[in-house]
Amino acid sequence: MNKYIHIFEESPCPSLEVLDRYLQQSLKPSEQLKVEQHLVDCPLCADALEGLSMVEDKRMAKMRIKRIGELTQRKLWLKEPPPTRLSKRQSRVKPLQLSRVIIPAAAAVAFLCLTVYIIYELNRPPQSEVMVQAPPTLVIPPDSALDELAEVAVSPALTDSVESVEEAAPAPSPAPIAESRSRPTSPAAARPARRQPLAEARPAETPPTAMVPPAQTLQEPAAGSAASVPPVAVETEVTEIEARKPEERFEISLEADEKDAAPTASRKKKQAEQPETSKTEDQAAEVPFSGSDAPLKPEYDRQYGAESKFQVLSQLMAEGKSLYARQNYPLAAEKFEEILQGDENQQEARYLYASSLYESRRFEEALKAYKLLRSHPTYGEEATWKMALCYEQLHKPKKARKLFRQIAKAGGQYAARARQKLD
Repeated sequence: MNKYIHIFEESPCPSLEVLDRYLQQSLKPSEQLKVEQHLVDCPLCADALEGLSMVEDKRMAKMRIKRIGELTQRKLWLKEPPPTRLSKRQSRVKPLQLSRVIIPAAAAVAFLCLTVYIIYELNRPPQSEVMVQAPPTLVIPPDSALDELAEVAVSPALTDSVESVEEAAPAPSPAPIAESRSRPTSPAAARPARRQPLAEARPAETPPTAMVPPAQTLQEPAAGSAASVPPVAVETEVTEIEARKPEERFEISLEADEKDAAPTASRKKKQAEQPETSKTEDQAAEVPFSGSDAPLKPEYDRQYGAESKFQVLSQLMAEGKSLYARQNYPLAAEKFEEILQGDENQQEARYLYASSLYESRRFEEALKAYKLLRSHPTYGEEATWKMALCYEQLHKPKKARKLFRQIAKAGGQYAARARQKLD
């Protein structure tokens, strides 16, 4: 196309339209003179003018000329060689080379990172763990274990002395043994052991050891026996109470019973000496809250158990007022809302609930709460004023001005402020 582009560029030859106007003699004299001079010098334009003068239908001639130009331009495009392209093999070589470099490099980096992480995890010092050991459990032996032998030890050094004592002392008769078996026990010994606290159960000092004489048999040893069995010295652990006489142990047990009974007697005495005001307070606590006998909701039963409705709501009211005084308005609003869930007739709680919402800048919720207080004789005027302020904060000036007019017309506590708002 580049070789034949000069054919379609602008040239000094007149256009087809100019030649057509020349045939119709609609050109200016100066333009017509220039066309005639060009026709003398250009044989192509002279032939074209001759052909146009012989064509009867001018419109068809223009269409044929346009069609010939398009075909000529298309043939010239076909004669141009196509632009050079990469072969399929050449187009596949570059991405293949790129993948051979990038993929191994990425795999090597990932493997290196994984190796470093594993080495770090293996060499990381163990975290110090605080082990909390449970306190050792103290096992108190039962009272019957005090009567058993704790330790039996045979002492060869005392064998000779014990034998000499046996030779000097006469053999006991069966009558004293029977009397000792039939001897009545003291009331303190017959009574079951009383449970004592852990501090009392521990002995203050090491219990003394007593030498218990060995049990003697009533029968004589056989004549064929070479020697009798030597006596054995036995050490037993005896508590301080058991080491005393039966009469002293009985007195100690009576003193312990009196100590246990003393708190009960003092408690009864205090209850008898209490003034009648406490009884009136108990009676007032039994009165239902705000004259309503309606039962609490299930969540109150689960949370407070067997407490009365009056106690629950009074406690919530005290907590809510304390939070409101400390300017903790969100938590105070939650407390007052719980009161209203238990009893909807608590107008003071509703007023404080609405005020807490207003101070927390929750104007839409405060507006709903104040609407329920407009008819109240005590809180109605302030509720209307706060409603107007809520509408003002919510960018509803028409409703706010309407309430300001009502307040100013009523002439109450907030009438002057309402007039200032209207002005």
